[in-house]
Amino acid sequence: MFRVLPVLATCLGLVYASPINLDSLFGRNSVGVTSAELANFILFSQYSAAAYCTNVVDDSSTVYISCASNGGECAEVEALKPTLYTSFYQVGSQKTTGYVAIDSTNELIVVVIQGTPGLTSAEFIDNLELDRTDTTICGDADTNDSCEIHSGYLEAWQDVQSLVETALESATAEYPTYKIIFTGHSLGAAVAAIGTAVERNNGYVIDLYNYGQPRIGAQDISAYITNQAPALGSNYRVTDYNDLVPQYPAHTDLLGADWDHLTPEYYITINGTDITTSEINVITTPLYSTAGNSGWTWLTSSITAHREYFGYISACS
Repeated sequence: MFRVLPVLATCLGLVYASPINLDSLFGRNSVGVTSAELANFILFSQYSAAAYCTNVVDDSSTVYISCASNGGECAEVEALKPTLYTSFYQVGSQKTTGYVAIDSTNELIVVVIQGTPGLTSAEFIDNLELDRTDTTICGDADTNDSCEIHSGYLEAWQDVQSLVETALESATAEYPTYKIIFTGHSLGAAVAAIGTAVERNNGYVIDLYNYGQPRIGAQDISAYITNQAPALGSNYRVTDYNDLVPQYPAHTDLLGADWDHLTPEYYITINGTDITTSEINVITTPLYSTAGNSGWTWLTSSITAHREYFGYISACS
């Protein structure tokens, strides 16, 4: 029997002397990320954290981005002294909140959307909806589902779209060599992803960093944002261990509709906030994969993990 195994392995195209590379099989890079990538993940998670701080998004006297005065955590951002270019607070029916900052140290224009501030908020109600709206964002790449997008997240972006576009136009004119970053956590990540797709279509090159993003739509929009990279900017969708939120809506919801994610996924493989480069797996399988966060079920997932993106990301809320 033992002599049969090498023959069987050969017939299956496997190398008997080496174990099967399950990471490769499932589209997962087990070597982690670079130190520079990890540093960016930490930095932009703190920019996202600052969006929960009222002194940043709803105080006209604020000059420099800070979190500590509201009980939050964004020490690396505070050390850079980025200036608050503009902010918007509870705009429109979806109460969309966020800000635009100028980081002169790193030569960045950073657009940040706030996540869900609490269980009784309008934003939380948005998360529970399953309605989708046809859009033209995907252009000719709308061949599967008319580029449908979660109606609440889309409306949340549209509430502030003109404000963000006005800020981008003036900021890029003032700082023409600066890189543009869109970032956010939770619902803010979903809105940032939609905004990134729209503004890339408008001619901007944008790097997207989002944390704990719920699914924003079906195949068309997810594949479209994925395929905008790298020409129009890079996508970094970060998920934390058994975080519940990126699993919502379910890949196939109660109405039978499919929901997908943009790729790649940068999956934090452990609990906690002290993360090293080797503890982040890069998952490149298109649209849907159980190799990362989606490998958990709702019953085994945690809302605590949703808050732990390289620190207590929503401490200011």
